[in-house]
Amino acid sequence: RSPMERRASWFLLLLASSFGISIARWAPDAAEVLSACLFAYTLKLDLPDSNHHGIRASDFQRKAWDYYLGEPIGPPIEESFWLLALPEEFQQDVTRECAAMLAMAYLIVAETQLYLVPDQAREYLETGVSIFQNIEKRTREMVRESWPLDLAIQHFQASQ
Repeated sequence: RSPMERRASWFLLLLASSFGISIARWAPDAAEVLSACLFAYTLKLDLPDSNHHGIRASDFQRKAWDYYLGEPIGPPIEESFWLLALPEEFQQDVTRECAAMLAMAYLIVAETQLYLVPDQAREYLETGVSIFQNIEKRTREMVRESWPLDLAIQHFQASQ
């Protein structure tokens, strides 16, 4: 949030409390979480003596939707493998910040593994599904509508 938005929030809280209105919810609602994940979330990697590399969740999401809706492009395989190559503690950070992106990456890699290392494909699928199922309940349906997770699972099953 910008400083102006923070000030406005505090003003509204003060105003509400002056009228005896209690504000019980301090956490963001599901739409706020999704908005932050989709439009603001960027995962950056800075390598010494190299260009800056990054993955924007909104770009990753668009590429995944395009692929699963049958557009003539491939899935974001490079970005998916890049996400899965992150150390576990970084993946945990991504799970807390934008779980849908990491779940999608696991599902894309699962399908790829059907052709590369078939006996490991199901493990990637199960990890992606598990990440999705661990998303907070109030947010899960919005994630399901905004990310092609169900289509990825169907695509995996049809590819077996």
